[in-house]
Amino acid sequence: MEIDVDLLVITDPNRIEAARHVWTTDTAGDVAVTSYSNRCPWQLYHREEGILAITFAEFVLVAGYISPNVLLEDFETYIDRITILIIQAPKRVILMGDFNCKAIIAGSQYTNNRGRIFADMMMATGLICLNDGTYTFEARGHRTVLDLTLIDSRWDAHTFHWCVLESDTGSDHRATLLVMDSSHAPAHASSKPPRLNGWQINMVVNRTAAKLANNNELTPLVLQNIITEETARIHQSVNRKHPVYWWSPEIALQRNRLQYWRRKKYRLRAGGGPPFEAALNEFAAARRELNYMIKRAKRNRWRELCSELDSDPWGRAYQIVMKRFGRRLPVLTSENATAQLTDLFPVRDACRFE
Repeated sequence: MEIDVDLLVITDPNRIEAARHVWTTDTAGDVAVTSYSNRCPWQLYHREEGILAITFAEFVLVAGYISPNVLLEDFETYIDRITILIIQAPKRVILMGDFNCKAIIAGSQYTNNRGRIFADMMMATGLICLNDGTYTFEARGHRTVLDLTLIDSRWDAHTFHWCVLESDTGSDHRATLLVMDSSHAPAHASSKPPRLNGWQINMVVNRTAAKLANNNELTPLVLQNIITEETARIHQSVNRKHPVYWWSPEIALQRNRLQYWRRKKYRLRAGGGPPFEAALNEFAAARRELNYMIKRAKRNRWRELCSELDSDPWGRAYQIVMKRFGRRLPVLTSENATAQLTDLFPVRDACRFE
């Protein structure tokens, strides 16, 4: 198979071929990445067993592979490592790989235990799957979806073109192609549909039902795009808030970690045992760290405000004080003017020197 690509991601590669071509692999040799052009320079970001991450342009590409023979507990630990890596990534993430799981939200016809864990990871990281249900694996007449491609949900799905290639790869797996439309780059994302005041559930449900009825090729990705497009119109006034003055990307990252461990704690609560205790401890530690970061951010912002007051008396400190008065300024009468002058210039006895 020959095709002009910038980056090539291979899961479970042939060890001899990987060594002969000097591909960049994970520590176990289960994932390989290489480039065939100078149009897309990249750098190694992270590497461990079964996980390989690189950075290029405004992306972090995470590639992974895990064997179908590992235990469910080991699979969950593996997905946890990927989740933490995605949450801590400095850029928006593209996730590709063979995770040997079945989930309806990822294009399969049903969801197994591994698929439920993978779906939880998608919810925790905000990723959406581009697979449209086309099979990517075929062996002995059995066809299924194994090779997955996921992108950050903050991107417009129309920015990317994903498809399964018909070319022969010499393997049971079929090659998938991901192309990004440069005219719809994340920095120039298409405009969002106008938002409506209130939920207006009936209107949204009717529009969604009409689009579903008129769509002859209904796939999980199409369904997700339709629902996302319609629910994006929903907007409550309580959400029209600006970030608080002490908010920062580091605090947002720590909050994502806290939410991740909260979901994991609730998922393991029924089973109990050491896994639940470990998740509970991680949740408590993440909550303490978040509270500490918020207190430290508030303290630092207060110190910055006090230091700016000396250099710029009409800056933010003045604006904060004036906002407390509202639109109406305090009325200065003769009585309170005299009181203010007395406080500012107190009358004292004259000093006599003999």
